[in-house]
Amino acid sequence: MLNETIKNELLGWKKWEIIWLVLTSILITGVSIYISDKPLGIITALFGILCVICTGKGKLSAYVFGLLHAITYSIIAFQSKYYGEVMLNLIYYLPMQLTARNLRFFRIFSHFYYFFTTFFQLIFL
Repeated sequence: MLNETIKNELLGWKKWEIIWLVLTSILITGVSIYISDKPLGIITALFGILCVICTGKGKLSAYVFGLLHAITYSIIAFQSKYYGEVMLNLIYYLPMQLTARNLRFFRIFSHFYYFFTTFFQLIFL
């Protein structure tokens, strides 16, 4: 089941879509480094890009990236005292990623969870 899901996520990409994904990721990372953004800001921007592109492709991984984007952006907004943004992300966007119709997401998320928690620990601890 997991192999089939991963295969579906990786199949169906056109060459120009992959180039677009790579170029936008490089551009956002480059601009973020140029303006001395924090690592969490760069990661949040990349999650946002991946969420939008995967949503456009109809990929299930869009829910993973959307969830991670909502959480990480809420952290940034809270640190900046943008409490309205925190509420918008935690009360609206986060639950929209977890709708009952998309319960398949939880099977995939459990595999990504360990990777991302280890990744964040290495960066921020």
